[in-house]
Amino acid sequence: MISSQPPKELDTPDGAGILDAERKILRSRAAALAVKPVTSNQLATTEVVSFLLGDAKYAFERRMVREIIPLKNINLLPGTPLFVEGILNLRGQLVTVISLKQFLNLDQSIGQNRHCQKAIIIEAENMKVAFAVHNILSVMSISLASLTDSLSGFDSQRVRYAKGIINDLIVLDLEKIMTDKKLIVEDKVTI
Repeated sequence: MISSQPPKELDTPDGAGILDAERKILRSRAAALAVKPVTSNQLATTEVVSFLLGDAKYAFERRMVREIIPLKNINLLPGTPLFVEGILNLRGQLVTVISLKQFLNLDQSIGQNRHCQKAIIIEAENMKVAFAVHNILSVMSISLASLTDSLSGFDSQRVRYAKGIINDLIVLDLEKIMTDKKLIVEDKVTI
């Protein structure tokens, strides 16, 4: 409905006068300018797969996780580091199974009465590895800006591989783990 009355003019301190409509526009512009812009870093999110090792919650970024399988039929390998549980046959491909608890050098009494039930298959740098974990919790999105590096109180081994922590979830840096020299075996056996 169009009003036949002229717009209401308000007096200003300088006497120029501002119309109601202009005042609304100016207020909305001022409110928009007062809002701090959101940076792209604050908007950046990533999906993570969260899991249990003992009672502690950890996560890997989803982008390197190929699949999650029940942990069974592991063939032991003699002469390997303690963190290598063995190998498994994954649809005709041999995959090394790594005990994440051993690799991170966690207290071995953690989760002592629990057996690892799941394997998280990771593929990176032409390497496929299965990390043995106690159980899978969920797949969720987290804000990268909300990750903090306040890992005081944690041992240096966990801090070394941590990307950050959010609430009670330690997000591990798979790239650091997968490029660790401990995982790369270049021993040559001569017969």
